[in-house]
Amino acid sequence: LKRNHMRWLEMHSLTDFGRQLAGRELPHHYVITTKDKDSVRILLAHFGIAIDTILGRDDFKHSGNKGALIQRVMEANGYDAAEFVDDNQSHLETVRDPRVRLVFADWGYGSQVGHDINKRGAA
Repeated sequence: LKRNHMRWLEMHSLTDFGRQLAGRELPHHYVITTKDKDSVRILLAHFGIAIDTILGRDDFKHSGNKGALIQRVMEANGYDAAEFVDDNQSHLETVRDPRVRLVFADWGYGSQVGHDINKRGAA
């Protein structure tokens, strides 16, 4: 099991963005993912990224989309602004709250062609 665990960790690498997060204090940062929390927690620890709050697959299913989940977090915590970084355009496009700045991460699933994605959520 330990050998398989190490092999799984070795399959992952940090992006430039991830390297900027490693070793820093990151209060008020969240990971919002469609994956399971445990895997994300293991990867964060492995890479030395100190983000305490992970909203995973179950949270995503409960809210329906990442935009609704972000709005719920903002309301629950009294945030008046947020920045949402995602590598999947379809997740970015679910944000309807103009207080959220959208940032397309070019390391993943989508393409910026034809999309002005670095903007605020639609009102």
